[in-house]
Amino acid sequence: MKKRFLHIVIYLIGLMTCSVAYIVWCHISTLRIPCLFHSLTGLYCSGCGVTRMCLALVNLDFKTAFYHNRAVFICLPIGLLLGIKLLIQYVKTGSVKLSLRQTQLLWIMIVFLIAFGILRNIPQFYDLRPPI
Repeated sequence: MKKRFLHIVIYLIGLMTCSVAYIVWCHISTLRIPCLFHSLTGLYCSGCGVTRMCLALVNLDFKTAFYHNRAVFICLPIGLLLGIKLLIQYVKTGSVKLSLRQTQLLWIMIVFLIAFGILRNIPQFYDLRPPI
């Protein structure tokens, strides 16, 4: 159990270090990781605007964060809670098994994100696009 906990802590420290480094990079530079899907097709995927959303969240600007990507903003707390619960389960048991409700919730979020990605490319729903 201690070994699994230490493994998770090391992984999370690495993830946080990379996140902070990218946030600092975004603040000192105008270069961002571009959306490959948007670059190739000109269409907006479900993730377009997530970097700007995260930068707004770092500044505790929830209104702007919501404006940049509404779907991920809504799914983020649900996904974080589910992830924390699964990490705790992994530390305790050494395995991760989704319950029926967790699986259903995950599928609902996936369908929601796909529908959002489709809707934001329909002219009547252009307000779902991230601001440029």
